[in-house]
Amino acid sequence: MKSGNGHVEEMNGKKTRTAPATISEAIEAVEQAATSKSQEFRDALGKDFEELRNSLDDLKPYLNNLKDRVEHELDSARESIEDTLQRRPWLTLAVVGLVAFFFGAKVSKKSA
Repeated sequence: MKSGNGHVEEMNGKKTRTAPATISEAIEAVEQAATSKSQEFRDALGKDFEELRNSLDDLKPYLNNLKDRVEHELDSARESIEDTLQRRPWLTLAVVGLVAFFFGAKVSKKSA
């Protein structure tokens, strides 16, 4: 059964789409399809965004704990380095001198 208005009809238990009779009906059909698809996209995007937000909220305690552990390890390493520098200043100067020497030799070979 054809209605001539470009809508979905049911024929023998099957849904069929009829061709629009006028350009304005075709434009209306396109606008309706675009509106429907954009709403579907917004709904899916909103759902994905909410899932992402929930996942990040779940990770927040773990990340805060990790940050605290890293800060503690960095403080320990800094204190250890400062202690070594104060106990052995000549060794520190020797290591810095060797690093500077090898760095200078490497740079001078690249520029030559």
